[in-house]
Amino acid sequence: MNSAVLSLLPAAVAGVGALLVLLVDLVMPRSQLWQRPLGVVILLAATATVPVAWTIGWFAHTDRSGLPEILASIGVPSPARVLQVVALLGAAAALILLGHEHREAPGGLSVAVALVLVSAAGAASAAASVDVISLVVSLEVATLPAVALVALRGRRGAVHASLSLLMTSLVSFAVTVLGAALYLAANSSVVLSAELVGAGLDARTTRPALLLGTVLLVVGMAFKLSLVPFHAWTPQAYREGDLGVVALLVTTSKAAGVGGILAVLRPFIDPPAPFVLAERGLVLALAVLAVASMLIGAVGALRQTRPLGLLAWSTIGQAGWVLLPLTALTDAGRAAAVGYSLAYALATLVLLAVLRRGRALPGQHLSDGPEPAFSGFLGYVRRDRIGGAALVFALLVLAGLPPGVYGLLVKVGVLAALTAEGLWVLAVIAVVGVVLGIAAYARWLAAALGRVPERGAEAAAAGRTAYGALLVLGAGCLLLIVLSVWPALVAPFLH
Repeated sequence: MNSAVLSLLPAAVAGVGALLVLLVDLVMPRSQLWQRPLGVVILLAATATVPVAWTIGWFAHTDRSGLPEILASIGVPSPARVLQVVALLGAAAALILLGHEHREAPGGLSVAVALVLVSAAGAASAAASVDVISLVVSLEVATLPAVALVALRGRRGAVHASLSLLMTSLVSFAVTVLGAALYLAANSSVVLSAELVGAGLDARTTRPALLLGTVLLVVGMAFKLSLVPFHAWTPQAYREGDLGVVALLVTTSKAAGVGGILAVLRPFIDPPAPFVLAERGLVLALAVLAVASMLIGAVGALRQTRPLGLLAWSTIGQAGWVLLPLTALTDAGRAAAVGYSLAYALATLVLLAVLRRGRALPGQHLSDGPEPAFSGFLGYVRRDRIGGAALVFALLVLAGLPPGVYGLLVKVGVLAALTAEGLWVLAVIAVVGVVLGIAAYARWLAAALGRVPERGAEAAAAGRTAYGALLVLGAGCLLLIVLSVWPALVAPFLH
């Protein structure tokens, strides 16, 4: 069986799991204890199928029966498998971090868990897509559940945030469909293939439509990554959404976006590719999106006074970092983009787990009321040594400073991919982005390392333990430490 077909197995497991959750809910409609554990087990099972499908596809790659010739020749590269793992495990972390308010939401916890599973299925499918039709459908399957999850929180602000998310998603969908139509018109095929793209670029009559279609496909997916100018929904959704929903947006939704862009750019990266003259317009479009997102996100983060506001604008800036190495249109650039996505997802999950853990500790002034300002984290390292250490480490990873070595390495990987192709202007702009990012994270870091307020010192030990948040926090930190010490562990899977 072709590896492109086998790579959809994780998405199938997650999708069937969503149906299973709803069926069990029909049998036990009043219970609220089983949904989250079952959802996590399903996502872990889906994750386990990624290496299984990879191995079977490797040994059975000669079987092309039942597939069109052009589709049978396409395999799903290993970076797509990494993104599938990020999407599925990120969804599991999102389930763990979901707040109790979803129990009172319409449909209860079962609906929330099913929506997370559907979103994970869409993201896993998007990462493995080899044609524009399945890609467009998969991206919408990954997006729409997130819109519903934001709205299900029930607050007025959450409804407004979900409406903003929905409207931006519809615009993004329209742009993506237009790009897909142009791609189909230029190639007479929906398959994302280097051979088809090469033939389309060689013909003067189809070259403009093909390049414009490719650019529109990338622009349409910019919404999933919160790239400028499709970023307006991000601050409001992060501020009004539950921490678990934010975790879903940070990991699963972003993995879908990165996977989609990689699928569209795959014909320009994989051999036989050099389409040098035709690539200039595409590189320019990618560079504009990346640079605008990196700088606007960093400047926006500098103006924030609250953690979720910082994380929202940080997401916009980090999305620029993810897209930037892809302007090189090389395998090294693709590896740098996926490696950076992994570092960003892990570090941000740790920060969200810290916020969830802090809300379980009354003495930390991080209750479920209004979001605390950075001043609420004064002396946090001394008030909660576990959470404080994780907070500092995750911020250093995002800033690219030791001991967050993996964060530093992925930034170096981005710069190396740019300089190898002579894109020195973009490399210099990236260095400016590094400085702005460090300045943005430094304020939260300084507050956590500051003096302990008197009232915080008195009540710090009074809270309850948030075991789920502790699990996500510990797993995220452990992975970041391992990757910092042994980055070669994941390097072979990024190419």
